[in-house]
Amino acid sequence: MVADLALSALTLALGTLILINPFGTFAALVTLIGLVLIYDGLSDLWIIHRLSRMVRDLERDLNGDIIETRGGTWMNDLREVDLERACPAEQAIRQMLFELRRSPGLGCSAVKLIHGYGSSGAGGRIRVEARRRLDRMKAGGEIWGYIPGESFSIFDSDTLAAFQRCPTLRRDRDLGRHNNGVTFVLL
Repeated sequence: MVADLALSALTLALGTLILINPFGTFAALVTLIGLVLIYDGLSDLWIIHRLSRMVRDLERDLNGDIIETRGGTWMNDLREVDLERACPAEQAIRQMLFELRRSPGLGCSAVKLIHGYGSSGAGGRIRVEARRRLDRMKAGGEIWGYIPGESFSIFDSDTLAAFQRCPTLRRDRDLGRHNNGVTFVLL
């Protein structure tokens, strides 16, 4: 009730001011509109600057074939997903399944899973559970196949076949390194 009374008094005072000095009120209103337009123009310039910078960075990333995402790194048709951060193993497997289901929609034909090799005691369990689940997925036709990191070499026939499905694999830093802390999944 007090607020309503205060607003009524304010409206009455402003109405009286407009009646007493209409040209001064008009000049103040025009000044206020001018300030709002200046603010609007500056904010538009700031937004355009930020968007153009983001587009330029995205184009640079696409030309370099690498895009960082929340779930991992995306290299055009190859995504890299770090499962070690998702310990324990059950959580890592859930993340793996989520990323494998999501990746085809992103245009990926392969996913590189980083699960560790077990030197800390945790990575080994993730690797074993992930590969066990990948075996079931391959048997069920959910994935095309997978290549253990220790077999990822130009001398491996599965790797050579994978290059046909995902050419980006040829540039992966683990090619020929026999890294048993990673697994390449072909979708």
